[in-house]
Amino acid sequence: MTYRAVIGAALLALSSLGTSASAAETVYDCTASYRSPNGFIGPRVVFFIDEGLGTVRILDNMIQSVKGGPIRGEISSSSGTTDRLAWRVTDVRTTQGVYNIRYKATLNRKSGTYQMRAVGFNHRWRPKGEGSCTVSR
Repeated sequence: MTYRAVIGAALLALSSLGTSASAAETVYDCTASYRSPNGFIGPRVVFFIDEGLGTVRILDNMIQSVKGGPIRGEISSSSGTTDRLAWRVTDVRTTQGVYNIRYKATLNRKSGTYQMRAVGFNHRWRPKGEGSCTVSR
């Protein structure tokens, strides 16, 4: 499958996410206004948060291509307006090797913004991204 086909499939999956979310989940569909140019941070990420259960699922184009759908993450802390999230994407195969990438994000529900970064691996570009989110239930 070509890179464009993978991205196209991921975006198609992302566009239909609203119908696959649980009734208890709030969906934060986030678009990057800034992201590192190395590919580890995508132009779009979706967070499915179930506040009642304290759970989060995450989907972006990398997760879609590597795992085939949303993966579970952790909510490391939560306040009335901000959630700190963490997740891991394993077996990401690139031309430079295979990576297990940890991600951290801060989702500000009050302002509708997010910041995320890839952490914990030796990568000179220090991938990060930030942008705004639309919310649906």
